[in-house]
Amino acid sequence: MAFIFCLSAQDVDQSTDLSLGVGKNVEKHLISGYGSWSENQQEIFTVSKDDVIRDAAHCFEYAVLGVLLMLSFSRRIVAFVTGQLYSLTDEIHQIFVPGRACQLTDMLIDGAGVLIGVFLVYFVSRSIRRCKIS
Repeated sequence: MAFIFCLSAQDVDQSTDLSLGVGKNVEKHLISGYGSWSENQQEIFTVSKDDVIRDAAHCFEYAVLGVLLMLSFSRRIVAFVTGQLYSLTDEIHQIFVPGRACQLTDMLIDGAGVLIGVFLVYFVSRSIRRCKIS
């Protein structure tokens, strides 16, 4: 939660720089020939994919939170609701950060991430229990 809070406390310029930097690294490793493109072509491509990178980052960081909450609470509903409430407080926090805003779509993506993390732990622990019983 502290990690998410720190990321959310970045103003719009810091957040954009971080997002674009992550995007360039991801694209450099996943797209064949990306390194041979001109800087301008790389920049245009990276900016065009920035929303996807941001949404994936939101989902991933909240999936990690969902895993940690599930390991802490062991009850799916408690872990999910806690993660979703934290997402709400995170979005409210962003209202007070220059250039940032509270967005319902981010809360929905965060909630999906929490749900993925919660069910990942649930299914893994369920599979482990089945293996021990057999």
